[in-house]
Amino acid sequence: MELTNGEITALNIFIAFAKEERTERDHLLRQMNLVKVRERWNIWAAHEIKAGDTWNEEIKERLSTSQVVILLMSSAFFNSEYIEKVELPAIIKQHREGYSLIVPVLVKQCHWKDTDFGDYAKIGTLQALPVGEKPIVSKGWDSEDEPYAEVVAGIKKAVKAWTTDRQPPKKTRPTDDDSLSRLRDEAAWKLACAMPSVTAYEHYLESSFTLYATEARERIIALETANMQERIREKETERLMTILGFSKDSMMPIPAGTFRMGSDDKDEDAYSREKPAHDVTLRAFSMGRTEVTIAQYLIFCDETKANYPEWLEPGNKYHIETGSNDYYKQKGMSRENKNHPVTGVSWDDAVAYCRWLSQKTGKNYRLPTEAEWEYAARGGPKWTDGYKYAGSNNIDEVAWYTKNTNDTGTRPVAGKKANQLGLYDMSGNV
Repeated sequence: MELTNGEITALNIFIAFAKEERTERDHLLRQMNLVKVRERWNIWAAHEIKAGDTWNEEIKERLSTSQVVILLMSSAFFNSEYIEKVELPAIIKQHREGYSLIVPVLVKQCHWKDTDFGDYAKIGTLQALPVGEKPIVSKGWDSEDEPYAEVVAGIKKAVKAWTTDRQPPKKTRPTDDDSLSRLRDEAAWKLACAMPSVTAYEHYLESSFTLYATEARERIIALETANMQERIREKETERLMTILGFSKDSMMPIPAGTFRMGSDDKDEDAYSREKPAHDVTLRAFSMGRTEVTIAQYLIFCDETKANYPEWLEPGNKYHIETGSNDYYKQKGMSRENKNHPVTGVSWDDAVAYCRWLSQKTGKNYRLPTEAEWEYAARGGPKWTDGYKYAGSNNIDEVAWYTKNTNDTGTRPVAGKKANQLGLYDMSGNV
């Protein structure tokens, strides 16, 4: 750590990794290089050793002068004899003495918490990046760069907390006992703040440190309150999902792709607004396996006092009991048709339902765009199957409509064959 007039001008960062993770190291370095000038980082990651250097001594020297150590964790990392016997003991020693900050990064899924370092991490309240300990090399990231950018953001946050008002650690032991105790106390507090959690602050208090005891207790209470609120929200979400009949299969993943949207001029059954056919490229998204049912929608209406479907809305001319128009009554609409698709709902009310569901679950629900709907109906990447209807050339296989219902209204959802993506009733049940 270099200082000018007491201000930090540079921070030495050491990246420890196994040779099997050179590719992931290089990806991370590219992201770190974008911010290293502004953050005043000197980054070292072993590949800078020049021919003729004694690599073992070079690594030890670099490590001993680094204030931040990033561990690229994987099974290969923990199976490296050099890392296990040389690097990790030195890294842990520096961290324990308050001279450096350890930032664990989970590159590939492994049982790191069952290692000796994992045991130390629990005592030292170290939390791995990316947030939630989702491995960098895993499915679910929107792009190749996303996990590395998230890791760099986590490193910046941890470093900022650790270096705030920090003076360079003294390599000589203070002779005054009180001064030594204060240094240890301040170092322990900075470590707790670098990876803030209930466990971190409890460990600070259990170690008999006192300088920041009041603030530690206040932060524990704040975190426990936040955790309790999150658990309550999760339980409420689980309860709602059970009532709504949602499961892990309720939303179907729709892969990204390009498809031919609309109809060609030769299609005599198509409306003019559906022409000409044109290519559309879409990102991946998810769509409900079935339509929103009457039962699901009425839970929203009963709870929020939002507009009911027009056939149940008091004072509406289409009300099945009091309205002057018996259209829905003739269709057999009823609250008892719980598993039928909801109808008689405006676009604004459908948007309000999505907003309510998002607030309740903490997930983002919305109506699909016209392009998304058509892409999903055609089978997504399998749109080239060229089916006339969603999943078949035979409409009776995949849809309820006037002829096969005798014009008597809707039927329970998922009663016909699904299309190639597992979506039901995309060609009709309204």
